[in-house]
Amino acid sequence: MTPIPRKLLVPLLALLGLSACIPQRRVLLLQDLEQEQRVEFALMDQEEIRIQPEDFLFVRLQSFDEQSANFFNPNFGIGNQGMGMGMSDLSLLSYWVDREGQVDLPMVGRLEVAGRSLAEAKALIEAKLASYVNQPFVVVAFANKNVTILGEVNNPGSVDINQYRMNIFQALASAGDFTTYANRDRVQIVREQEDTVRIHELDLRDRRLLESEFYYLQANDVVYVRPMKAKMFGIDQLTFGTVSSVLSLGLLIYSITNRP
Repeated sequence: MTPIPRKLLVPLLALLGLSACIPQRRVLLLQDLEQEQRVEFALMDQEEIRIQPEDFLFVRLQSFDEQSANFFNPNFGIGNQGMGMGMSDLSLLSYWVDREGQVDLPMVGRLEVAGRSLAEAKALIEAKLASYVNQPFVVVAFANKNVTILGEVNNPGSVDINQYRMNIFQALASAGDFTTYANRDRVQIVREQEDTVRIHELDLRDRRLLESEFYYLQANDVVYVRPMKAKMFGIDQLTFGTVSSVLSLGLLIYSITNRP
């Protein structure tokens, strides 16, 4: 058999290698950390999410006084059981914050909660209930706060934020993590702020991300994970077996056509 010329062999091997792997540097997050190196970053001053008019709040009283708890929680019918519910359940069992920023609760009436954090609203409600219930404990959570994850993740869709704050890695983990061909150095955040919309691009391989104002997501953020060019050109559809078959066929044709 006629030996394969080097000018043909090199491209064939390169194509085979391209189909078999993705460079490690394209997929590793928070790079340039030496082994056993301790690295610390000062996080951006990120306040807890504040309650806004037209939010929905899940508010539930837990107390040794079961009668008072059932009276405060008339729609739940679950006594003092745990909060094993998803966001869709919470939205049906929540209280609306009106356009004036007030919420109307059993026993205590209307309270001004807009502009407060969940912890501040919890303390306010517990203080009001103390006149009626011995040692009240109140659970307060958002029922309508979420971020949207799109693009190259395994489970795109909405991710609930029902407590305090969520960072970009927590959100992506909730969306099932990256697909094989996710472009980790071009993750876009779409954020609405007052009357403007900002689009910011993050490189999740850069450890300086930990100092970014976009490390923590805000309610209603949209996260878009772009695909690598390999997928855009269809290279992700090439399997090792497919490339090997094509190469074998090409080599066979070459050897036949170049016989002496």
